[in-house]
Amino acid sequence: MDGLTIAVIGAGSPYTPELIEGLAARQECLPVREVRLGRRCGSSTAGRGWAGGAAGG
Repeated sequence: MDGLTIAVIGAGSPYTPELIEGLAARQECLPVREVRLGRRCGSSTAGRGWAGGAAGG
C-alpha cells in the first residue's frame, strides 16, 4: 500500500490538530501519505461547495 489520502472537511475546527497528531502517531498501522484540509464555504446546504488545500507529502 502506497499510503492513504485523508480529506478533512471543516479543517478550521479546534479538533483538527488533535486529529493530525493522532494520524501521525499511528503511521505504522495507518500509512497516511497525504492530508487534504478543506473548509466549508457559504451555508450548510449541500452542494454549496468547499475550498480545499493540501498538506503533507
